[in-house]
Amino acid sequence: MTEGSAKKPFDWGDWIERSVWTAVEAGLAILVVTDVSSFKAAASAAAAAGIAALKSLAKQRLAR
Repeated sequence: MTEGSAKKPFDWGDWIERSVWTAVEAGLAILVVTDVSSFKAAASAAAAAGIAALKSLAKQRLAR
């Protein structure tokens, strides 16, 4: 194995921070673009961001 091909350990802090902020941004985007009565849509957008975060975690963990 060459020096450049060594895998770095998974950065949990970075993953959590990115996941939380993506969910917050997605939810706020729905609330800002529509209105506060669209809370269910905002929660759905945040859930979609959560699913994307799980996908990125699975991709990283299964690539080993």
